Parts: sequence; structure tokens; C-alpha cells
Amino acid sequence: MVAAADTFMGALRDGDYSRAFSQSAPALQRELGGAQGYGSGIGPYRPATWSWSQRSIRNGIGRVSGSVTYQDGARGSVRLTMRQLNDRWRVEGYSFNRQ
Repeated sequence: MVAAADTFMGALRDGDYSRAFSQSAPALQRELGGAQGYGSGIGPYRPATWSWSQRSIRNGIGRVSGSVTYQDGARGSVRLTMRQLNDRWRVEGYSFNRQ
């Protein structure tokens, strides 16, 4: 699960929204409407670095959260909700906050 979370965050960091979209669960993909949905939604929350301090899995739902430094140097927190689909972890929801 953590490797999938890192892949997702790395795609956002690199501006590779197609890869981030492919790491998303179908419900989130429908909500975003396409990879460009990340481009318009991430904006000032595009990560530069991150670290996970909490991880949990219950009933096929995973959550990881931790700290993040954004591209502009601001710091904050990140939380990803993930779902295991066909033996792969996919991002089902995300939350970024700035301090």
C-alpha cells in the first residue's frame, strides 16, 4: 500500500497526471473526469517531498498520512485513502493541507 501511495505522490510531484490518474480507483477517476482533473485540482498542493507517519488497513481500505513539503516550499499534511482492487492498491481519495 505504501509503495502505491509513493507512486501516486511521485506522479503528482512530477506533474505526470496521467500516471496519477492510472493509480486512482474508478470512483475517483469518474469524479475527476480525466487526468486533467489533477492538473486543475492540485495547483498549490503539488508535492515536492513527503513522509508517511501513519498507516492503517481495515476491511480492504487503507489510509496513509504524513507530512508534505510543496513545490513552493510550504509545508503541510497529506492523507490518502486507498482501496485494494484486484490485488492492487488504488487511491480512492486524498486530502492536502497547508500550514
